[in-house]
Amino acid sequence: MPYKLLIIRGDHLIGNLLIDRLLEFGHEIVTVFDISENSGTNNNNNNNSRSIDNIINVNNKYIRDGNLQVLKGIENNFDDIVKYSLDSDGIIYLPKVVNFNTFTTDISQESQLIERILKNINGTSRWFIYAHDILSDGEQGLLDQYQLETKLLQYDNTKAVIRLPSIIYNHKEDKIIDSNLTDNSSSKFLNQFIEFAMALTFSGYINEGDNIWGSIEIHDLVGYFIEIITNIINETNDNKVYNLITENNTTKDISTSISKKVKIPVMSISSHQADQFYSSLGLLWELNLVDDTTNLGSLSYKPKQLEILKYLSKNEDSCCTIM
Repeated sequence: MPYKLLIIRGDHLIGNLLIDRLLEFGHEIVTVFDISENSGTNNNNNNNSRSIDNIINVNNKYIRDGNLQVLKGIENNFDDIVKYSLDSDGIIYLPKVVNFNTFTTDISQESQLIERILKNINGTSRWFIYAHDILSDGEQGLLDQYQLETKLLQYDNTKAVIRLPSIIYNHKEDKIIDSNLTDNSSSKFLNQFIEFAMALTFSGYINEGDNIWGSIEIHDLVGYFIEIITNIINETNDNKVYNLITENNTTKDISTSISKKVKIPVMSISSHQADQFYSSLGLLWELNLVDDTTNLGSLSYKPKQLEILKYLSKNEDSCCTIM
């Protein structure tokens, strides 16, 4: 069934493309709150990092019908955001990235806002989705984020807490940065991420040889991220929390969170590190298929690796398939 949705958008690229996708499914966007620090401006002189604002134009008018209301800032709209949460069927919160050069995120203010929203919709049928595609600011940032996400799962209205892998590609210095760990040489985690990209290749999401690193963040996976969110929203009969984090280092059963027929690789996060990448059956991440000589600029494959993953991709019980 179509929903009336409130979008709290810190990430312009994901927010805009998600809005477009939700409208395709017939959902109504009540209001968009833009909570990004720079209100969509590009601070890092990388022209293509935020240039995919092809949905909301410079006047913040929706190109399709010109009627989408966009309000900016947390401070000036705190009370209004809470009020609008009762005018919608569901709230989708995409966290704010404060600094595109250092990729640091301050979630304290956002935490206050989220808690007010959840307390405001408590006891109603309205649901809340927290969807994060990137995590920054080292171990402390990870701990803060983990504590926030754990708290969100305590609310009945929280429908999903979602996060994709948070590896960052620094375009200026042409190197990979794993923002979750203190050193930048997390080859184990990086290898697991490349395996995930391989799985996406054989599921038809990306093509062999595609450059998946993107210009600033790995936003080439944004379509996959959006599909996860969209599938959760459209699964009206399944209210299970789609939880990509762990509690007490125990991976939750997420194999039926979206669809009994869909296996989705996810990232498992403990309170201290984020270096293990799981498929729903825990098989893909165990395959150490990529060595340290892998070309980081664009994916490179070896024939044996391809054959293994081709086999797995055809085996519904062994690998992930994506809608």
